[in-house]
Order: sequence, then C-alpha cells, then structure tokens
Amino acid sequence: MFASNAASRSFPVKPYVYVTASSATSYDVMLTDGVNKDRMAARVKVDGVYFGDVTARLSKDGGMVAFRVSGDRVGGSSLWVVDVKTGEYTKVAASKTAGEGIGSYAWSPAGRTAAFVRAAPALDPPAADTAFGTVYLYSTGFEAALLKSSHGSDRVLTFSGDGLGVYVARREYVEGVALEHLVYLPLSGEEGMPVMHSRPDLKYSSFSVWTAPGRSDKVAALVEGNFSMAQAGAVPAGSLAANALEEGIAAVLRVITGDAMLRRTGETKEVSTAGLLARKSGLGLAVSDPAGSTSTLLRRDAEAYPYVDWAPDGKTVIVGGTRTGAAWAVDLQGNRRSLDVSLSGMAVRSWSDDGLTAVLSDMPTSRLVTLDFKAGDVLLSKEMGYSKVGATAVALKVPYIHQVNDTAANGDGNWACGPTSVAMALAYYGKLAPRQGLADEAKP
Repeated sequence: MFASNAASRSFPVKPYVYVTASSATSYDVMLTDGVNKDRMAARVKVDGVYFGDVTARLSKDGGMVAFRVSGDRVGGSSLWVVDVKTGEYTKVAASKTAGEGIGSYAWSPAGRTAAFVRAAPALDPPAADTAFGTVYLYSTGFEAALLKSSHGSDRVLTFSGDGLGVYVARREYVEGVALEHLVYLPLSGEEGMPVMHSRPDLKYSSFSVWTAPGRSDKVAALVEGNFSMAQAGAVPAGSLAANALEEGIAAVLRVITGDAMLRRTGETKEVSTAGLLARKSGLGLAVSDPAGSTSTLLRRDAEAYPYVDWAPDGKTVIVGGTRTGAAWAVDLQGNRRSLDVSLSGMAVRSWSDDGLTAVLSDMPTSRLVTLDFKAGDVLLSKEMGYSKVGATAVALKVPYIHQVNDTAANGDGNWACGPTSVAMALAYYGKLAPRQGLADEAKP
C-alpha cells in the first residue's frame, strides 16, 4: 500500500519489480505486489555498485523477472531470468569484456518470451538501454536465438499487442546524419516493416508504443523538421484516427488553448503543421497508427524529451526528463497538464488498477515516488538503497580531471575512472603537475 500525504486513502498497485543497492558490492532485485511487504527475488553480486548498473523487468504474467547487469571492472554485462515461484536462475546471455554489451530488453504479452539486444561495443552502464545492435529472442527452456530480420542497428522497444512481433527503433546514417526509424519485426523472421520512417527533413525520435491484447497498437514520438510532409494519404479503417472516433475522441486532434473561458466554452484550434519543428522547445509530439498510414501532430512546443510513455488506457502520453524538470501528461486532443515530478532519470514502474496512481523510480532504485496521475501531485516519496555512516567528510581541494574530456585527442577515457582518480590524488600531493588550468578548477 502507498499512503497519501493528503488523505488516509491507500493505493494498491499492480505488481512490479525494482532494483536497489543492498551493500557496497551487491544489488537486490525486489518484488512487490503494492500491498504486502516487498520480497527479494535475487541478490546480484558485483565488483562494486559504483562500477556497474542493474535493471529489471517483470514479465506480463508476473511469473518471471529478467535482470541485466551492465558493467563491472572489465566492462562485462549479462542478462538473467529468475523464476519468481522457485527462485531458480537462468543465464540468458553474457559478455566478459566491454567489446559487447546487453542493451534494451522486453517481455512478450504471454510472459515466457523475451527480446533483447546485443550491441558492440558496450556503452557506459547508465546508457545501456540506448545501444543499437542485433535483436535476439529467448523463450523459457530454450537457448537465445537471433531474430533474422534484425541486422545490427536495432533497439528493442516492446512486443506488439498480439505477441507476434517486436517494435524496434532502427538507426540509419544518411549522408552522415543519424536517423531513427520505428520498425516492426515479425517473430517469424520476415523482413521488418517500417512504421515511422525518418529522413533528413523529417526526423522522428523517442518512440513509444502502446499495446494491449485485442486492441490496435498506438505510437507516440517526437518530431523535428517539416511535419506537413507526413500528412499525405487518407485515413484507413482501423487506423488510430478511426479508433479515436470509436472512443469518442476527435479524428482531427486539436489543442485547447490555455484561456479558461475558451476551455469552458469548448472552443478549440487545430495544431498547424506549417513551419518547421525545431529544437530547443519547438519540437512536435505526434501519434500514429501502427501501419504508419496516418500521423497526427498533438503539440508543437515539445522539448527533446528523453522520456515518452503511454498511460495504461492508451489515451494519454507522458513526456519529460529534460534538464528543465518539466513533465507533462498530454491527451489525444493535445491538452496537457503538469506533473509535479521530475522525470530526469525516472520512469513509471507500475500503475494502480484504475490507472489513477503511478509508481516511479530511478534505476537502480534510490527513490520510489507515488504519483496521483489525475491531479499530478506526488503522494509519497521514499528513499531507498544502501547507505553507510562513516567518519565526518573532509573537503579537500583536489585538482579536478574529467576522465573523458581531459584526455588526449586520440585517447579514450571511458572506464578510466581508476587511473583518473589516481592522477587527481597525485596532483593533490604534488607528485604530478596538473595540466595548465586544472589547478584553478580545484573543487572544494
């Protein structure tokens, strides 16, 4: 149960999994049903929690947990599956060096098949989910196998609602420009089918796909460039706009202005597709049907949100995660309302059955936040993780060296935190002359 700060209500949520540091050398994979006391599903031993990162995903049926260990002293990573009922472990994939890493991963609706990415080289642990590589499939009791329609430039997003395919973000370079496409990969191995296709004058990013058994999938994405180029073509039956009509949502999605009187009278104005959509705060937020046959612009004042997700009912898109701290819930008419929580490094882990309460956390979890999604208010914030009380800290003016930015032009400072720390200590004790200017940047 999560108790409200403002009332005596409680909010049972759907089961979910989170990972928290339990000591200086271990992570605990924790299960919760939102009502009873959390219980440990697995304890993951690592060289040190500051060398690695662990994430976890609960299967749709709640019977399995997949967890990924990203990074250790030599940069290795691995993907594991644990049976919730028996506690038995299975190693799905592993790499012993930084030459290859495990990227994003997702469970199928049935709950016994997972898709994951193998990428080369491995990215820094916090960035593992952004890696592009080759998609593999794992089913309980079988070895992981390559998905034939993946060719090394994919990032797993989610399974389709019917479980027969996987949506991926696919990276392509065109004239030196990195583009991302949304592609559907059938599990049968046929070539992927483009859903949203970027080009230099119209770029999509931050894809999110809403899926539910027996329902049409929906896509949300950020848009940069000339969106009017995506407006050609009629709206076919079964498309997002057609389904929206059935759900009582306008087929032509419109933005209600911020004026209170206009809100009361119901007057609206359409979002213009004319003019370029550009950074810093003039990107578009668009939705589409899975066939890509119709794309609709909800708003044209979006930032480059790294977090884009759907609410459980498929009628609201959640965006945020930029340095401004702004987080919004945007409905399919383009109306938005503020959420009183920063989504920087945060993500929704679970929802209440009625879809009105969400639980968010970072990963690994240092804080759990319970959000009243309708009101946008934080109900509860709980600090998590390992802490150790030691001697009083002493501030030393140690010369600061950035392990990446302060290396030679042809050097690679990734994974060089150890040598960098030694160099800083030697400089502090006068055994090594700091680079010109570093002495003036000494941190208190």
